[in-house]
Parts: sequence; structure tokens; C-alpha cells
Amino acid sequence: MKNLLVRTLTGAVYAACVLAAAWAGRNATFLLFLPVCMVAADEMHRLLRPDHRGRAASVLLAALAYIALAAYAIYGYWRPYHALAVTAVLLVLAMVAALRRGPAHVARDTGIALMLVVLIALPFATLTHLAAYGPWSLVGFMLILWANDTGAYLAGSAVGRTALMPSVSPGKTVEGAVGGAAAAMAVAWAMGRTDSGHPATAWLVAGAVIVVAGTLGDLLESAWKRAAGVKDSGTLLPGHGGVLDRFDGLMLAAPLHWLVLVLFGAPA
Repeated sequence: MKNLLVRTLTGAVYAACVLAAAWAGRNATFLLFLPVCMVAADEMHRLLRPDHRGRAASVLLAALAYIALAAYAIYGYWRPYHALAVTAVLLVLAMVAALRRGPAHVARDTGIALMLVVLIALPFATLTHLAAYGPWSLVGFMLILWANDTGAYLAGSAVGRTALMPSVSPGKTVEGAVGGAAAAMAVAWAMGRTDSGHPATAWLVAGAVIVVAGTLGDLLESAWKRAAGVKDSGTLLPGHGGVLDRFDGLMLAAPLHWLVLVLFGAPA
């Protein structure tokens, strides 16, 4: 009971911060998620490289890539090609550093650098772009993602019997995934009725994409933890574990949600 209370309170504070930032606008969203991105990068590095060598460089890479990728949602003179150019330079520098550490580390360190940019910096930077479209673009995304997680947890706890992917995460069930999808699509339908900034069809398509991508992101992080032999990615969030434990579904879902909105007419 105590753990459930701690988990609930932590979740409430986290949700309040995200919603407040969304309504405050793109600058507040950018500032809120910069430290979150850095902590997530540190947790990912520790999961993927057990000797923890190069943690500071990984955090710096993710932070600079986040700033570069989010900046063109804030500054009018910053264009997508500026973001891509800076990110490319950062990756080249990371690869040079990997080569200097010797051939035994090149593949692993290069892979970590790429994942830090694609699965950490890019998804968190995407949240600033969503906030730039208006608060509902970001709030709706988070609500659908939360509904998928909560619905999967409740349905899995109540009727879960069939393991979804036992070799990766024995606790996740097919029944839970169906329950999460139903809850997420219900929220997506409600967003289509509420938000006049995007077509209802866009929210339904985004809902389906978030369900699939969010579940895959959750399983991906579970695989990292299983390979590393740990239960949680960190201890920062009481009752939840680490930042990656809370934001794993966002890694794949956020950029794809942004892409759906762009395909349905939002500015790139």
C-alpha cells in the first residue's frame, strides 16, 4: 500500500509538471525536458555499458543533440538542416572518440552514440515541437501514452494470462496489451472530438501508432534491463525506478506521433 501511494504521488507530480510545461509553451517544455534527457542518457549508458566508461561524454552528446534538434521549434533563424548538421558533427566526434578507445570498443560505443541521439535526444526534443503546435498536441500525446500504460497494467493485473514476450518481459501479457490499446484509442477518440487544431482522423491514426510504438519502446527498455541484470534503470523516481522506466514508451512513440501530425498538415 505504501509503495502504491508513493508511486501515485510521484506520478501525479510528474504529470503536473508535464501538463504545466505544455500550457506554458515551447520554452518551458524545452527547459523541463533538457535535464530529463540528460538523466535518461546516463541511465541508458549505464545499461548498455556495464563498466560505465564514458558516461559524461554520453550525457553531453545527448544534451547537445537535444538542444540542436529542439532549437528550430524555438528560434526562427534555426532550420532543420542546422539541426541535422550539428547532430551529424556530434556523431562524427563520438565515432572518433570510439576509434581512439581501440577496435574492441568501436561497434559498441558507436551503437550507443547512435541510440543516444535517435532514442533519447530526438524523442525528448520532439516534445518541444509538439508544444510549439499548441498545448493539446503535447497533452494529447501524453494522455494517450499514459492511457496505454495504465490500461495495460490494469488489464494485465486483472485478466492477464498469456505472456506477450516472455523472453524479454515475463510480466507483460497479451490481455494487458489489448486493454492498453483500448484505453489509448478511447483517449485518442476523445482528443479528436476535443482538439480543433488537428483532424479527428489524425488523432485516431496517432493513437494506433502510439500504442504500437509505446509498447515496443517498453519492451526494448525491458530487454536492456534484462541484459544488464537489473530491475530498474535508476532510482530517481520513487515508486517508478529511473527516468527510462517512466519514459520508455516515449522513445519510439514521440517522433512517430510528430510525423503523423506533420502528415496531416502540421508544420514540419
